This record gives sequence, structure tokens and C-alpha cells, in this order.
Amino acid sequence: MSENIEVISVVGKYLEHARVYFFGNNEENNLFVGSADCMERNLDRRVEVIVPIEDDEIRNTILTCLDLQWHDNTKARVIDRKQINKYQSKGKSPINAQLDFKTFLEEKISSLV
Repeated sequence: MSENIEVISVVGKYLEHARVYFFGNNEENNLFVGSADCMERNLDRRVEVIVPIEDDEIRNTILTCLDLQWHDNTKARVIDRKQINKYQSKGKSPINAQLDFKTFLEEKISSLV
């Protein structure tokens, strides 16, 4: 645990999770996607790939997903030092990151057709 790192766990209908890494310092932000999460078995015994996202449209889509996950108040739990992991309750309107992102992508796809 760190004063500079916050962890939220979103567990819902879709069990798969993104391997997205976002690093920033308020001036320059870097976004990467990878083939594995940061677990010992993946980092020490496999060849994994992490690549930068440079295309603005793809970057904005991924950032929309991260924003929804960060603000999820129906399935998100805040991981804390004591492992109490209470459900996050910020915001007035319900946000379900997985279902809301699915709707976002469906609308995005239908606008292309």
C-alpha cells in the first residue's frame, strides 16, 4: 500500500479485466496495454509484452473505460490496508463500469455502420 496508489477492484458479470497501465505527472501522461497482469508467474516465467497507445481515438476509448471503472459505484470495492474492501459509494447516479462501457462500445460501433 502507498499514499500515492489507490486500488479499486471491479468484479461483475464479465470476469476478464484489462491490462492497462496509466502513468502520469500532470504534464505528460503515458498509456500502455499489456498481455498480462503484474503477477510473479507472468513476469518471471513468461515473455510478456507492454506497448504504448499512441492513437488518439484508441487512447480516448481506453481512458473512457478507465474513467468508468474509477467511478463505478455498484460493483467497485476500494482495496485497503485492512482488507475490509468496502463497496465504493461516490456519486449520485449509479455507474456500473462493465455494463456502461459495453453500452458505450455498442453506441460507438453503431455510429460507424
